[in-house]
Amino acid sequence: MFSAPTRNALRIPDLKFGRFPTMLDAVNRCTIILRKTMRFRERKVGEILVVEILERRLDAKNAVAIKTVFQKKFDAGVFHIAIDMGSVNFIDSSGLGAFVTSMKLLGDRGSLVFFGVRPAVADVFRLTRMDRIFKMHQSEPEALEAFAG
Repeated sequence: MFSAPTRNALRIPDLKFGRFPTMLDAVNRCTIILRKTMRFRERKVGEILVVEILERRLDAKNAVAIKTVFQKKFDAGVFHIAIDMGSVNFIDSSGLGAFVTSMKLLGDRGSLVFFGVRPAVADVFRLTRMDRIFKMHQSEPEALEAFAG
């Protein structure tokens, strides 16, 4: 016979605080993680928005913020974005997924172009074959030229 889980079955020991948090505590912790903002700088070069990502890591902690930033730009009518990845040392599948989602949201209205990608991050793009989907350039001038041609 199947029985619904008891209240205690939904609790996870919390060794840090010496108590058993409720599911609400777990949800609140996840919400805090999802609300983390992404640090970046932006500037316009003609019709192109150059976004310099200032985070060292692009992972699950800021993937939602990445998607939110780009969604707001698309909603504001910005469709040509060059992304400076020079500060990023690490990217995982969540970070890549945020860029894929952003590209899908953008559709045929414009393009995302990356430049200044460090070797370790470029390896992740290459291993996942995302380098075939995203245009990647060595420098900002090369990335800006890609929009002209």
